[in-house]
Amino acid sequence: MKQRQLIRTKDEFIDELVYKTIRRFPSLYHNGKQDLLQGTNILDRLAMESTIYGDFNLQSARRELISPQDSELLISRGEHPNLDRDEYLALVLYDRSVNGANEQQAEALHKSICDHRDSLYINQGEEYSKLLIQRAGLLKDENMPYGVRIRVLPGITRVFPSDILNYQGHYLTFDQALNHGLPTRTATLKGGKRRFVTPTLGDNGLRVLVRQSLKDNLNLNASESVLNSKKGTTTFIKK
Repeated sequence: MKQRQLIRTKDEFIDELVYKTIRRFPSLYHNGKQDLLQGTNILDRLAMESTIYGDFNLQSARRELISPQDSELLISRGEHPNLDRDEYLALVLYDRSVNGANEQQAEALHKSICDHRDSLYINQGEEYSKLLIQRAGLLKDENMPYGVRIRVLPGITRVFPSDILNYQGHYLTFDQALNHGLPTRTATLKGGKRRFVTPTLGDNGLRVLVRQSLKDNLNLNASESVLNSKKGTTTFIKK
């Protein structure tokens, strides 16, 4: 974390990334460039991850979207600049149940995880656990919702099983979430000033991990089901 720096202002990298992302994923941006400049949701984030992944010039800037854990560390140090809006940080794959949230995307992402299990360094069988997925990407696919399919980006996507994701239907309390950006069971037993929000028990499909704004006490919400939800903030860090 000491070697990572916040990118606090818009610059040429952001302009180039926005331009190339909109060109690469036109199905997400029917209203043009303004949609991405005014804020981002999880699909915007995945689209930007994919654009950087496939572009050497953007990679050479050595910048990436902030991880859930880096976000938590910056909050603990009072350094996070974007606290006025929610930030869509990662995906949570609870299951692939019929009629679960984002059923088609959940199935596609699970298949991609299975195809890349060895390079993701997860143990055999863990691909069927409840998973936190960071830095996934998109492929254009007209047969899928939103015209894109969520997939693993080999080499940058990270997948973590987490026991805390089994605590569904509860508001768990914590102060810091440093288990890959999620709170631990120990933290929830001790209590804290913030809440970790989970879906109700049942078939939950694919959800979004959201760091809520300062007015919501920077709670973490793992129950958001709308992939093209309202626009939130986006934070970049320099590697």
